[in-house]
Amino acid sequence: LCSGQMPQQAVDVSAPPVISALTPPGPLGEAPADQLEINITPSRQHSDKLSTDPGSVIIASDEDGRLRGIAIHRMLQLLSEQVENILPQVAAELNLPVEDPDLAAWFEKANTVFHHAGFAHFFDPTKYESAHNEVPLNYRHESQNIFGIIDRLVVAKDRLWLVDYKTHRVSDPATLDTLAAHYQPQLQYYQAGVQRLWPGLSIFAGLLFTHSLTWMPLRGTPNTPLHSNEEAGSTSTANE
Repeated sequence: LCSGQMPQQAVDVSAPPVISALTPPGPLGEAPADQLEINITPSRQHSDKLSTDPGSVIIASDEDGRLRGIAIHRMLQLLSEQVENILPQVAAELNLPVEDPDLAAWFEKANTVFHHAGFAHFFDPTKYESAHNEVPLNYRHESQNIFGIIDRLVVAKDRLWLVDYKTHRVSDPATLDTLAAHYQPQLQYYQAGVQRLWPGLSIFAGLLFTHSLTWMPLRGTPNTPLHSNEEAGSTSTANE
């Protein structure tokens, strides 16, 4: 596998890299913070309106959160692939009527994220060299297998954006900080694996919260520019 080329199947990024099948991982979103699973499940496979117990363990409590997450992730993927008639396609895939008001609201949200100037470096093909959706990752770390699916990888000239969509319906800074802290280990595993595939690029990993239009980079990484002449802080919110 040459650096910068994206495989169509799961990649084992241990040396030497090989193509391998992706094993379904266990749920990350339900794992206690002190017992975090190495296997990483995309958050859209779980409800995503979250609360916390006294031990700060994030648990799901939103009945339609899983469906909303699947829909918005899929819509963002199809928008980036310039697919036409996205709403009917996603409605059919989810076995929902095309006139479903929730479906329309989710599509409006996906459109807002996709076309927002603050996220152009993720979605505007004139601003990057290549981009890849739903990227499966498989590698060894300290005698353990790490599996995951990265929502979007964007390869630019001197850097790579690792984007993990979060569709939680939250916008207050305190809750966003709690969620970001919960998902830091997931991002760290993603970043470590991707760095093996693109050793010459700086990897900028972060969470894109679709509801609040907020980009939260992986903690401990440098501030990253949202625009060529603008530096983003640890939390960057794009206003509608």
